[in-house]
Amino acid sequence: MRTLSSYHNIHSGGTIIVCGCGASLNELKNPEHFITIGVNDVGRLFTPTYLVVINHQHQFANGRFKYVQESKANAIFTQFELGLNHPNVVRFRLGVYGGTEFSDPNVLHYTRNSPYVALCLAVHMGAKRIGLIGVDFTNNHFFAKTGRHNLTNNFSRIDAEYRVINGAITKKNIEVVNLSKQSRLTAFIWGSIDSLQNINDGLAGGNGKIINKKPRIFFVNYKFLSCGDVFRNGLNHASEELGIEFTEAYWDDNKLPDKVMQFNPDLLFVIHGRSFVKKWHNQFRKLKKAVWLLDEPYEVDDTSKWSSFFDTVFVNDPSTIDIHQNAYYLPVSYDPQVYYENGHLKKYDVGFIGGYNKTRERYLLNLCEAGLLSYVVGGPWKSSKLRQLCLSKNISAHETANLYRQTKIVINVFREVHHFNTQKIPAFSMNPRIYESLACGSLVVSEYRTEIKKFFPEMRVFNNSSQLLDIVTYFLNNEKDYETLQKNCYQRLKGHKYIDRLKKIISIVLHNKSKSFQCKQRNEQKEKIKDDVLLSNRQEGILDNWEIYGNVVKMNGKDSIILRKTKVDRPGTERGLVSKNCYSQVELNFEVNINSGSCFIAKIHQIDKFNQMTNSYHLMCNEKRDYFGRHNCIFKEISINRNSWQKFRIVFNDRCISLYNNDVLLFSFHDEKIKKGYAFLGIKGGLTFLRNVFIAELENEKF
Repeated sequence: MRTLSSYHNIHSGGTIIVCGCGASLNELKNPEHFITIGVNDVGRLFTPTYLVVINHQHQFANGRFKYVQESKANAIFTQFELGLNHPNVVRFRLGVYGGTEFSDPNVLHYTRNSPYVALCLAVHMGAKRIGLIGVDFTNNHFFAKTGRHNLTNNFSRIDAEYRVINGAITKKNIEVVNLSKQSRLTAFIWGSIDSLQNINDGLAGGNGKIINKKPRIFFVNYKFLSCGDVFRNGLNHASEELGIEFTEAYWDDNKLPDKVMQFNPDLLFVIHGRSFVKKWHNQFRKLKKAVWLLDEPYEVDDTSKWSSFFDTVFVNDPSTIDIHQNAYYLPVSYDPQVYYENGHLKKYDVGFIGGYNKTRERYLLNLCEAGLLSYVVGGPWKSSKLRQLCLSKNISAHETANLYRQTKIVINVFREVHHFNTQKIPAFSMNPRIYESLACGSLVVSEYRTEIKKFFPEMRVFNNSSQLLDIVTYFLNNEKDYETLQKNCYQRLKGHKYIDRLKKIISIVLHNKSKSFQCKQRNEQKEKIKDDVLLSNRQEGILDNWEIYGNVVKMNGKDSIILRKTKVDRPGTERGLVSKNCYSQVELNFEVNINSGSCFIAKIHQIDKFNQMTNSYHLMCNEKRDYFGRHNCIFKEISINRNSWQKFRIVFNDRCISLYNNDVLLFSFHDEKIKKGYAFLGIKGGLTFLRNVFIAELENEKF
């Protein structure tokens, strides 16, 4: 008999789907294409790869236990002696109720809901991505109309328990996706089945092994003035580690077309992009192309002009994700073959490597004058004091890493000049310096940037010279606290190597092609970046019942809201305000001033909070026409004045939807297609003003 510990990391880096017995399990098509962990009698529908049973036989009513007895799963996991005639019954010990710690390889934690145990088993098996389906907590099972769920009265507690374990799982850089649209669980992001495919996934055979796919990638490189070949080398090393077929050339190689044609890649992946587009234009139009924009948002005015040459766009900073077509957030990273800790003696206290800007010089000079700065590299520095400390004007990546390994504290100050950013979009993301110096064993003290608090919440940040001096002085004089902080930050580097970025690139571009996946990916990014400019960049004065969705909202004094957005004429690209709550009976009031040429949308009953592609009742005001309707149905064509304030009220009550303009009823219509959802006020492009926004729940029916 095999033990639970023998299954530890058996599917390391793979994808596993946890299957409950809710009605949505019927939506899982071709389950044999996945590694699945089912619970109880999912065998009625298909044979899962593994089965989890945590109930005694007498707890299975109406003959349900026979599907456990007859299961042909690879293994059945249980804590009981169930008397099963199965060749591979794996006994395990139940841990603690609501447990979230995974150190004991023979223990699985539990709650009153069996899929909780199956979820713990998926983590134990080493899954990198986990899907949940059939974990609905709605009426009926997948096999019959069995009525009200027996845990309905305990749902709030169960949802909270799943939320806690999801937090623990996320810290292990494991992603959990709820694949059921009808599930009541709020603990996990929603995604489609397609979203679970990635480079490490394939078909689950009878032995549960994963068949890896090896794409062919041609990298078109760009040599940066500041960091040279860092991105080239990092992606090359990641490709070698993944075992994929790849080759490379620089953008200005005159033989580039011949080399690309000869290699015949699945993907032409371009670093930076501007020079490539200027030289080659549409010469590679028959190939699948992607670009990694690494200077966002500093150069967004320029990159937005030509990024549409590529099928997929990856941006280092999510603040511009809505400006580019088919764009995804891909942060920078580090190359562990170059940047690593080797226990080197810390010869220097404090150092900085990078080019000159006024802000950097000011901070570094303050450190220098306080006697705290050991060296600088780069420049050219205007201060003679900094020039005296400068070890070199330029050094290689390997020399940089070696210097970091000898430095206790590395200072990070961000880029200052926005060459092509007329909208003054604030930067969100970190630079490679933070990852690289942490990987070499240094402590990083950085100028503030929002992404730091997302990835490295313990890292010390500063907003002025006084804070910088205080932080550096403290950690130079408190060795124990220095070591603790450095260790904590270092441990958070997991998941930020070039191989992690390359896996995501392949997952998105080559292994997921459906529109539903693309929508899921974009919304998933919003969920994960909870404190960034895309979701939680809340400003004082924004109404309490709303969340900002997209970097398009600003306050105009105390009384009105400005919505401004570069027009992207594609479905689902509208951004603005989304209600925090989901409503059934609802009244939405607002006044709007729509500038000529703008596209404004007001919605109620939007099915998915952040997926603008989902159905809703909506008022659409664009350049061509104004109307009210839902998907594939226009209730009424109307005419709305531009460049003047208009008052609107949208009401859904007792299956009747009504639209008022300036207190005049435009129409009232009975419709039951969409029973509940979220409200939205926003734009696809242009300039629009809002004021007196108010949403009210009618008859106290909030979901």
